[in-house]
Amino acid sequence: MMLAFAQLRSRWSGFVGSFVVIVLGVALVTTTLLVIIASEAKVPDRLADTPIVVTQRPTATLTGSTGARQPWENSVGERLASDLQGVDGVDSAIVDRSFYAQVVKDGKPIGDDEDTTAGHGWSSTKLAPYRLTTGTAPDGPHDVVVDDSLGIGVDDTVGLLTASGERAVTVTGTVDGPGVYVSESMAERLSPGAAAIGLTLDRGTSSEAVASDVDDIAGSADVLTGQQRSALESPSLAKIRAQGGQLLSAMALLGAFVSVFVVASTFAFDVARRRRELALLRVIGATPRQIRGMILGEAAVTGVIGSIVGAVVGVIGGPPVGALLKHLELTDPALHVQPAFVPIGVAVIMGVVVALAGAASAGQRASRVVPMKALRSAQVESRGTTRAMAVLGSIALAVGVVFAVITVMTEANRQLVLGLVTAMILTVAAALLAPFLIVPAVKFLSWPVRRCRGAATMLVRSEILNAPRRAGSIAAPIILTIGFATLISALAPTISTAYPAGVTAALSGQKIVQPVGTPGLSEPLVQDITRGTDQHVAALYTQLFVDDPSMPGEANTIVDAQGRLAPSDHTSDGLVVQQQLADQFGWATGDSVRVGFVDGTSEHLPITKIIETSTAQPPVSLSRSIVRSHDRSTMTDDLFIAAQDAPDDAGPRAESQDAKTFADREYADDARLFEQFSTILLILAVGYSALSVANTIGMAAHARRGDLAVLRGAGGTIKQIVGLISAETFLIGLIGALLGLTATMPPLAAIAAGLEQTTGVPVSIQLDWATFVPVTVGTLALATAAAATITHRSLRNA
Repeated sequence: MMLAFAQLRSRWSGFVGSFVVIVLGVALVTTTLLVIIASEAKVPDRLADTPIVVTQRPTATLTGSTGARQPWENSVGERLASDLQGVDGVDSAIVDRSFYAQVVKDGKPIGDDEDTTAGHGWSSTKLAPYRLTTGTAPDGPHDVVVDDSLGIGVDDTVGLLTASGERAVTVTGTVDGPGVYVSESMAERLSPGAAAIGLTLDRGTSSEAVASDVDDIAGSADVLTGQQRSALESPSLAKIRAQGGQLLSAMALLGAFVSVFVVASTFAFDVARRRRELALLRVIGATPRQIRGMILGEAAVTGVIGSIVGAVVGVIGGPPVGALLKHLELTDPALHVQPAFVPIGVAVIMGVVVALAGAASAGQRASRVVPMKALRSAQVESRGTTRAMAVLGSIALAVGVVFAVITVMTEANRQLVLGLVTAMILTVAAALLAPFLIVPAVKFLSWPVRRCRGAATMLVRSEILNAPRRAGSIAAPIILTIGFATLISALAPTISTAYPAGVTAALSGQKIVQPVGTPGLSEPLVQDITRGTDQHVAALYTQLFVDDPSMPGEANTIVDAQGRLAPSDHTSDGLVVQQQLADQFGWATGDSVRVGFVDGTSEHLPITKIIETSTAQPPVSLSRSIVRSHDRSTMTDDLFIAAQDAPDDAGPRAESQDAKTFADREYADDARLFEQFSTILLILAVGYSALSVANTIGMAAHARRGDLAVLRGAGGTIKQIVGLISAETFLIGLIGALLGLTATMPPLAAIAAGLEQTTGVPVSIQLDWATFVPVTVGTLALATAAAATITHRSLRNA
């Protein structure tokens, strides 16, 4: 370790690149972990004053993940609330109901999020708590209380939109919180299922003291206290957090990978240029274990110092990154990032591990240096790559191909991360095999000019062919830069052309009616638009709770379903089930299935038909009337109607579009998010890689001072030698760029093939030349400039 400290003190400039990369990597991981922890699910504001919430247990989805909770039937929920009211320490037990309700003022619907368009019974205000600021509580079927921020006064008459249409209501009061509140009898009519029961406690009573008694009465239900109540956050907020989490995960993965890559290449190159020094240490008695320990000690010291500095930078960068995610609408608007010991500690440990992992291979190679090499006056690389590198490179290539195949078959929302992983593996393969691949590439590219006059061409060609490992080290970061830049920049245009094209092709000959200012089309509006035509489809989306065959008698699996209005799809009182779901549950035509609904009731319905599996619609279809009778808040998202039957004017609450316009608008938000993803990841990838390129080129040029002195002594001018090194670096960089582009093609092709399967239309790779060309030119210019600058400085100081 003392020798490692001595080496760092005397040769600190050789470790600057690794140090900076570790600082940036740890800073990125620290920031990412702090933001992820800060963006964890939180207790909904409207349950903030509810110490205990009792709900049904969550059901499982078809993929095995946790799904929604089925409400109790109203009478069951009321009876359970009455029982819980009698528990010692419980002040009140309130049945909480939620349903779609949107205020219409001056003919315009108000609100565009779940909070402002959610209706509740008046008693639910006690759970927040929200207080009356003016007026009185609602009492009759035409009374409402609204958020005081809407600027609506008491006794004003406004419209109230629900799934069953619009009606006039009177504002009896306002509260200091979001939502629309109606009388309990009206809430029960609009949402007959009891989603949850909130318990308020007597003053001075702790939730822990009451929870066990509540649990005894609740039976199989969940009794949620403290942070457990965050399980009841809104689905839309959970989706936003998931999208932000994907970006943060990709950032952390990219940062960790590039850090390991750069540290490994830096130490490998450093060991290669210190072979004579290491051999001399062996001659004077250093054991292989001591040599290996010295290299790892250098990495450990660099990693510890860099990690501490990086953690500080990451803590400082946490709030700005959180603010950026809020601006991009990729996290909770109430996100507050603050320092936390655990994520900072994890990031610091990761930084040290990254440094040691990057130096491990170099340390092992250093311990095998032959002492007699210290006595040689000249050294020539005998092979372009070691056997171990060739084997590891071949294995990485094979694994990358396997991951590319997996990417083709995976779900579309996972293809981004899998594509990045595939590109990382293939980039490693290209870097490991680069010394072997560079030799034939140089011979091919230099063949047309081999017979040119002058020594420059011969020298450039010979320098690369006689030192392929050095050339491979120079090419490695360029492979990384071009590979990631190509992959990330091509993803957005490839995906952006695939999905709209698929939707447009599927909806050819139709027009689509979409809601304006509301989350869906109300039932009366759908009936008005479709009156007199049978060439239409209007789905009511809902969720069903069905029995898992392995656990009969319990509705324990949630299944997405749709109620269809198209006459050709009417199935009487039965179910139309996709083949994949039928196979999974062992269902056959004619079977009777117990189906639970979102109002807490259940029915036995026959399977009338099994159809081919399609990702374009939910796995179960049933009568629209059945869905409407059980799910009174569901609305029609989109109404598909034959173009010749579509109305020219769908009214103020809807608009009609052709298939292409609909497809472009549907994908607009996803395209925006994906472009933001791509931009952030591209900046990270290119920034990291540019640092690696400059670091590696600088080390390579600095290590060649002896060779440069020989050329200078042979009569070469500074200008000639700088030109020679620049040309050599440019040629190596060009080969690295081609290898990086080649390594990117399999994951891009895999993603395109997966999109083609999903959309049903031909999908080809869409390279973003506006990004690829500048990044490639800039990388080659950076590498050439770094080599020329350091070479010129070395010659001037010689």
